[in-house]
Amino acid sequence: MSLKPYASFLEFNMNNRLIICFGAIVLIFLVLIYKESKSNFQNLNKLRTITILKNNDIDLVQNANDVVLKYINLPFDYGYGSNSIPLVVASLMTSGDLLELGMGKFSTPLLHKLAADTNKQVVSIDTDINWVNNFALYNKTKNHKVYCWPSFDQVEKKLGIEENKLWGIVLVDHINATQRAFDAKKYANRAEIVLIHDAEKTVEHGYQYEKNKIREPFKYVCKFSVFSLTYVKHGNYKCFSCLSKEGAALLTF
Repeated sequence: MSLKPYASFLEFNMNNRLIICFGAIVLIFLVLIYKESKSNFQNLNKLRTITILKNNDIDLVQNANDVVLKYINLPFDYGYGSNSIPLVVASLMTSGDLLELGMGKFSTPLLHKLAADTNKQVVSIDTDINWVNNFALYNKTKNHKVYCWPSFDQVEKKLGIEENKLWGIVLVDHINATQRAFDAKKYANRAEIVLIHDAEKTVEHGYQYEKNKIREPFKYVCKFSVFSLTYVKHGNYKCFSCLSKEGAALLTF
């Protein structure tokens, strides 16, 4: 038996092993580069968002009126759009994504623009398919998704995301009036700010916020009324002071 073919076979196997090892090293190197690039990209986006938020904080103090009027058209709507000012301020003061429980002709387009400008995601949910279809085009954008569901239960599970996700703001403004307090309280520890619309005393019998102890689970609670416009005149938002801390509820008129 000749040893030459056997030696050639060993040499061939050794070459294959070297090629495989080299390929594996290259693959691992490429994976590490990809992970590092992805991490850098995420950090860059995070830094960009933080920079935007910091700049907006400065603008809210120094040029409050200009910031608000960038997003709200005049004449101001004192009805369905009466929560527009706190929506703008709360969105710019927080860093998390936006959740809208109950869509509106004022709030939904407003949140859409705010999300795009601050590099956030916004999820809008409603139980009326005809209402949702008014904003169906938003589903083609990268920052906004709209859904029609029979209820507002288990939102995170339906979205396929972590159930303990911390939202930036949660707006509770859906048609089921007596359910609003309970839906808002669910997010007391899962949102930086929860905004609850229609909190004036004249409609308490319909929404029953105080009756259902809406303040109980929140660390901080304050009220905002569009009929008190001192903050606009003086160019500051002292009425939002409690919103600078996580776990706050803002009852809007």
